Amino acid sequence: LWGYNPSSTRLTHATATIAAQKRGARLIVIDPRQVGLANKADVWLRVRPGSDGALALGLANLMIARGWYDRDFIRDWTNGPLLVRGDTGRLLRADDLATGGDAGSYVAWDASAGRPVGFDPRLGRYGAATSHLAIDGEQTVATKDGSVLCRPVFDHFAALCRQYPPSRVEAVCWVPQTKLEE
Repeated sequence: LWGYNPSSTRLTHATATIAAQKRGARLIVIDPRQVGLANKADVWLRVRPGSDGALALGLANLMIARGWYDRDFIRDWTNGPLLVRGDTGRLLRADDLATGGDAGSYVAWDASAGRPVGFDPRLGRYGAATSHLAIDGEQTVATKDGSVLCRPVFDHFAALCRQYPPSRVEAVCWVPQTKLEE
């Protein structure tokens, strides 16, 4: 429960949470105050008010570093594979490519074919199977403006998360590294 006390706001959810704990579920509460279900939590992270974003990035950093995420889900169901231009910081669009394309489509990198593939957000589909789309690494892509280095959105996210190791999270959020690890 992140900044949410169902004991005060949604009693049915609080009851269901306690029932889940009795069946073996672990409860993690992230809240500056030890109120409601925080008293029954397996782990209570007493986050400094206003530092939730740093805590989220720190937790994501640990998850990415340890491989505790679903690469297939990131690839198939998020914007993680879409390429970000190194020169502008914007998403690469199909009409930016040297070969041209639809202005409404974005671009990902097919690692097995070694080429860019379009993504049409209106249809929610890529121009190729998603099984080989890259979610990390750097690619040189031929654009109308010349060659541009690009990296997938997820790679940018992972780089941002690496800026929040446990020591920094502790300093910013007041959550001890041992609790973050827990």
